Amino acid sequence: LLYYLGTKIVKTHLNQHKPRKSVCPRQVTRVLLNKQNAAIGVEYVKNNRTHILRARREVILSAGTIHSPVILMHSGIGPAEHLKRKGIPVRVPLDGVGKNLKNHVSYQIKVDLLGSDGRNQLHNQSLATYVRYGRGPMSSTGLSQIGAMIAPNQEKVPNLQVFFSGLQALKSETGSPAVH
Repeated sequence: LLYYLGTKIVKTHLNQHKPRKSVCPRQVTRVLLNKQNAAIGVEYVKNNRTHILRARREVILSAGTIHSPVILMHSGIGPAEHLKRKGIPVRVPLDGVGKNLKNHVSYQIKVDLLGSDGRNQLHNQSLATYVRYGRGPMSSTGLSQIGAMIAPNQEKVPNLQVFFSGLQALKSETGSPAVH
């Protein structure tokens, strides 16, 4: 529990998820499919041995941007020509698997503002508004201002994405807003 200004305002998890029966924190190598190509379990490696874990209800594959497509392709799900070249039997031809990875290069530009010593803290009123009502500056992801310059049908011209971080919830030590 978090206590703020003497008032209990937040629990760590307001809506607890039901515990999952089986979570496989091992090195999953492929998803097992039935004759209808529905996921029925996973194959994984533990202590250098391959094991099979059958699902009672569903299989949730959450291995990240890189590993999820790898596991899908090892399972026979992905671009058919690529799977054939690798000697993997095609179960579900799906061209988009592994092809939507985008590199989001970022660079931070730090600006020192006059009258600010750089030690910003969360504005008390912004925090209280968010906790009590679920709105205000702190209800934003911080990337609410996004712009893009997209070059259609030109693979040699890079697209540009611009993200502005919202800092309106911060204030300086003097109490004045650091950024409007």
